[in-house]
Amino acid sequence: MLAKYSTALVDNPKAMKQFPFNIASKFFSKNILNASQAQIESFKSFKHIGDPVSDRLVECMHRIGAPSRKMFNQALENGIETVENPPQELIDFFATVDSFPYWVDHNRLERATKTYEIVGQEALSIFIPGLAVSYIAPTANQVLLRSGDLYKKAGKRAVETLNWFNEVTAPNAMSHRFGTGYKACIRIRMVHAHMRKAMQSRTDWDFDQWDQPIHQVVYTATILPFALLATLGANFSGLISTKSDRENIFHLWRLIAHVVGVHPSLIPTNEQDIWRLTWIELDQVFIADETSAMLGGALWQALDEILPFEQNKLFGRIQYKLAHNYIATLSNLMLGKEIAAALAFPPASATGAILVGGTFAKNLVMTSVARVLPHGTSYLRTVKSKQRKALMNKIIKNTGADLSYERG
Repeated sequence: MLAKYSTALVDNPKAMKQFPFNIASKFFSKNILNASQAQIESFKSFKHIGDPVSDRLVECMHRIGAPSRKMFNQALENGIETVENPPQELIDFFATVDSFPYWVDHNRLERATKTYEIVGQEALSIFIPGLAVSYIAPTANQVLLRSGDLYKKAGKRAVETLNWFNEVTAPNAMSHRFGTGYKACIRIRMVHAHMRKAMQSRTDWDFDQWDQPIHQVVYTATILPFALLATLGANFSGLISTKSDRENIFHLWRLIAHVVGVHPSLIPTNEQDIWRLTWIELDQVFIADETSAMLGGALWQALDEILPFEQNKLFGRIQYKLAHNYIATLSNLMLGKEIAAALAFPPASATGAILVGGTFAKNLVMTSVARVLPHGTSYLRTVKSKQRKALMNKIIKNTGADLSYERG
């Protein structure tokens, strides 16, 4: 029993001893990240917790039926005070999501979204390995495997998630309760709650082995890729971020985590917290198994559907092949060779290394020049945003992605 509360620090998990996490953690975090066994036990206790206020609302919606969805949508768009005779569960839910934390710094939110705008269409290449890393969380995989049509839905699911990422990181999207990103966070919170109820009612869900479906630890495992790995990927792409840039991004994701229902005890508050959470996730959650290869392989195959190139033409086939090499190499840089292989991603290639190096140099020069020209950075953000929007329109059309959040 005493060992459970030991303050002795646990040795680094294997992934923290390997590239890129061994280098990046030392470069971006100056402090020791190792957790004690007591901290690990505390973290593991959240595997038994879902999102109680959302779960109670879902139970209510199933009990009331169609009118409850109409009331939810009205409260979401116009406020709970506009709903006539709302059930207590709906009142309680919106009391939670309407709470705008005192610690939110609007200037930092604005600066974070400006940093994201600079990423442009490179967001897709960065996003693919960022999404894939969530597939080395076996418990979360069990939910996805039961959603049906593993290979058929992989591309569509990826694009829907990328669209959500774009919504919550867009300018002014999270700056107030009725911002488009804020509402998207509320909607995805309810999608997770509906999925959790669906899994709980299945006879093949093993609570002893997988704990609560979509539990709090899984919540943090899905936020980390979008907050930390996306930032690392941007740096590998020549979009170098300063410590101030990174702290602004993590501040934005602190708010996103709050709105989507992450327990306050698990929400990182700064870059140091992000790395501590990464350490404990790699130790306790990100442990690849056979389901990782299944979902990672399905995502990789879905690039055939996602990438907007005309493969019936020679030039389109060349573009497609180069994009594959680029994403594979970037993925190996962002995740490390072992994790990329566990996800059934191809290894890095010489062609991919040349493309990643070229992209790094191009973006580094472009952003450096933009910073010294009058209004240069503002102009670059505008151009990059247009390119990213055009790419998204193409891949949404290619995959037939459902952007309605009605999947739950």
